[in-house]
Amino acid sequence: MNINEVSHAIDNVSIADTYTCTPDKCLNFAGQCGLSARIIHINIRSIKKNLDQFVTMITETKVDFDFIVLTECWLQVSGYIPILPGYTSHSTKNNPIKNDGVVIYIKNSINCTTHEPLILDANCLVTCDNNTAIISVYRSPSYLNPEKFYSSLSAIITSVNSKNNIMLVGDINIDIKPGNSDRHSDDYLTLAATHGLLPAHSLPTRLNNCLDHVMMKTKSPCRIIVLDTQVTDHLPIVIFLDIYKSARTPSKTTRLQYDYEAIKTDISNHDFTSILNITDPDTATNLLIVDLQTIITKGSKIIRIPNRKTVIKPWMTPGLIRCLRNRDRMHRRLRMSPNDTILKTSYTRYRNFCNSLLKKLKRAYEKAELLKANNNPKATWKVIKSITHSNQQTNSPKALLQCSSNPIQSINNVNKYFVNIGRDLASKFDPKDQSAFTSSSPSPINSLAIPLVDESLVISTIYRLRSDCAVGWDNIPALIIKQSSTVLAPSIAHICNCSITSGIFPKAFKRAVVNPVYKSGPKDDVSNYRPISVLTSLSKILERILNTSLTKFLFKNKLIANNQYGFRSGVSTEDAVSDFTNALVDRLDNRFRCYGVFLDLTKAFDTVSISRLLAKMEHMGVRGVALNIFKDYLSGRSQCVKIDSIFSDEEFIGFGIPQGSILGPTLFQIYINDLCQLSLTQCDIFTYADDTALLLYDKSWDQVKHRTELTIRTVMKWLSTNLLTLNVSKTKVIQFLPPNSPIPPPDSIKLRAHICHDAMLCKCSYLTMVSSIKYLGVHIDEKLDWRVHTDTLCSRLRKLMYLFKELRHAADLETATLVYRSLCETIITYCIPVWGGTFKTVMLRVERAQRAVLKVMHFRRRDYPTAQLYSDAQVLTVRKLYVLRSVLRRHSMMPLDRNLTSRRIGFPVCESVQCRSALARRHYCAQSSLIYNKINKKLAIYKLTIHKVKQSLKTWLMSLSYEDTEQILEVLL
Repeated sequence: MNINEVSHAIDNVSIADTYTCTPDKCLNFAGQCGLSARIIHINIRSIKKNLDQFVTMITETKVDFDFIVLTECWLQVSGYIPILPGYTSHSTKNNPIKNDGVVIYIKNSINCTTHEPLILDANCLVTCDNNTAIISVYRSPSYLNPEKFYSSLSAIITSVNSKNNIMLVGDINIDIKPGNSDRHSDDYLTLAATHGLLPAHSLPTRLNNCLDHVMMKTKSPCRIIVLDTQVTDHLPIVIFLDIYKSARTPSKTTRLQYDYEAIKTDISNHDFTSILNITDPDTATNLLIVDLQTIITKGSKIIRIPNRKTVIKPWMTPGLIRCLRNRDRMHRRLRMSPNDTILKTSYTRYRNFCNSLLKKLKRAYEKAELLKANNNPKATWKVIKSITHSNQQTNSPKALLQCSSNPIQSINNVNKYFVNIGRDLASKFDPKDQSAFTSSSPSPINSLAIPLVDESLVISTIYRLRSDCAVGWDNIPALIIKQSSTVLAPSIAHICNCSITSGIFPKAFKRAVVNPVYKSGPKDDVSNYRPISVLTSLSKILERILNTSLTKFLFKNKLIANNQYGFRSGVSTEDAVSDFTNALVDRLDNRFRCYGVFLDLTKAFDTVSISRLLAKMEHMGVRGVALNIFKDYLSGRSQCVKIDSIFSDEEFIGFGIPQGSILGPTLFQIYINDLCQLSLTQCDIFTYADDTALLLYDKSWDQVKHRTELTIRTVMKWLSTNLLTLNVSKTKVIQFLPPNSPIPPPDSIKLRAHICHDAMLCKCSYLTMVSSIKYLGVHIDEKLDWRVHTDTLCSRLRKLMYLFKELRHAADLETATLVYRSLCETIITYCIPVWGGTFKTVMLRVERAQRAVLKVMHFRRRDYPTAQLYSDAQVLTVRKLYVLRSVLRRHSMMPLDRNLTSRRIGFPVCESVQCRSALARRHYCAQSSLIYNKINKKLAIYKLTIHKVKQSLKTWLMSLSYEDTEQILEVLL
């Protein structure tokens, strides 16, 4: 999991599932209503005028609500509160404006308290029971400055902070819909996040704005439904919060237990020499697998764990469980003798001791897990989700078992779909468009020669296997192979060498178990799942050896295009984004009109033509026996689908590259390489795996439109010839306008994805024009002011605030700082040299969100001094991080020139970039050059290694004041 995947996971952190429906469909989303607190809110726009319509609408939902929250009740005009049978009403008394007023109706059977707290520039009621607090608020749009409101709201939330479930409901008149232009939304959302509250929805509730909020802190499942009805000009919001526990069903826990020492001993004592006498890779592989399976079966057993020994949490030791049981026994005795003061004192002391021990053990375990995950964003994110109870329930593919009359038929249909998807998509192409593979580039003289392997190489490859990876069809865990690597290495090396010399990839290594991974959409639709192949650990060893030889050959002979950034050593997504924006800014600075076309391919890995891939490999120099082994690797593959404990029948695969394999990414890189080398006039191509961006430019909008359509036609022809399908609905186009251009882009421009041959009768689909696009984790917008990207960053940081609110209790300050650096700072600095040169006001929004995270982490109040906060935390501000990363990137790209090292320190080592526009002066190329020269003049970093530059620069930046930092960045103004 790279930082983009972690960022995507953070983006997907949600406090509730959200839906929109009509009132009569509301009950469909209710779940088990008996387990839920049922709340509805609406801005009623006068309770006297509209309550009857609202009650009629409630009747239509068929939901028996526990709480009914009404805002903007106009109580100053009429203090009359209508009676609802079965409910008790409470209303605000302080209603200074005529449209003010909050009313809450509470079901008579619910035991809770309601009071009106002191709040400035708003109305509020707070309803509480033992575990839940509902804060009902109405803030009139008449109040233009929300600072007083923020302060008093913060105090109200603090007063109920001990509750497990906190819900802020009401019409706040601040738009929190993503991409809004409300200047107050950032501060409001940050305030809520510092108290651990996240928006439960951001759907429009009035016109196109989200003014009616549900902000929540809870660990319970929750569903939000915005009802499409017209009682008033605000839409009602229904909340189902599952705070009541269902009856527990007795569970029987079983697991497969391995006796690792016994298995290791048996493997050491086993005679594998018979394998070394076999020259057929298939026979040798089958014998090794059978021998290992026999030994593992002997050394393993399925055990049933009784409930009393089931470890609910990993930090719960047997001693702690005994303490808790003894505490409960003492409590039962005390209930029988409530007047026994000695027993009561003993119980109280023992209970406090148990609670203290429990917290101590839990925090020690969580701290150890965080330290173990240090500097690993994926592992850190996994631990944080566990500590903060934000683990999203795994979307099980069980729904696929109900697609047909019985589970076996259903799972067989799922497997057939995955197997045939490539062939089905390929069959839609016109055979007339197919032609034999040809290439404009010459074939290299050199041919790939895969060297034979020795035991040491096999052992080092085995150690690279993940110990916790899923087992393949052979049920041989990677950990057992790693523990016995020295014993198994001779046999595995022999099998690998037999495969290399004969050009045969063992059939046992070509069997895959496919796990369907849910993406989005209806869960009973197989097209909404991604097939991930789980291969045997033994096959991964041979695959990695072949992949290493193949990649070394490709890059040694410079066969992979420079504009293909995926799966290349030393090249990352940051390089792809940086090169794209560098080219774009250069074109805009030269007064070109530009289009960015971002292609989306349907099932790209699944639709690779094996015969065409092999032809491309042969052209690149993979010939003879080397080509045979890859040909055998790709042919005769089979797979079955596994859902829970049900397996489908095996089916043979005739198309595509297995996702989840080691060779897959490299083979796809070869397949798509000639797309990167297409000869396109005034068009730059940038490719990362199957993410392809085209940058087209010309002097006028008509010319660039014409050029774009010609280019898309050429690209579509290439895709058709290579049996790859363009997803037209997900392919997006952005118009980039030169700065201060007097000629705006035409509003009505439309681009077609031409696949036809008759322009007059063309019915090809139009491409979607957008104002921004997410490309490799960065949101690029049409103005290149990076407001959309910084909005997304602020949203991610607010979600981290929500998580840090829980995390800070589990980790000491040192550990929390490590987590901050490995997760929060990594998210901020991703591609920051590209976007960090934007306007200071835009950057400060991110910096305010960063400060809010630090205040939560360090238990600091909202108005804590900024300079002191950064001093306490010992971290760099966002502006300083921009300086650090820009200088490091510039330094890593500069070759050391001995002539420059001999010159005086003040001499500029970076050539200044001449710019015509302010946009280009704000961009990385110009800024990094000027900043680097400034810092080199002070610190003489040019001669230093990248590691020493980083150390020296971080120390120096930490010592700078705000004013000193701004002096460095004055080139950005």
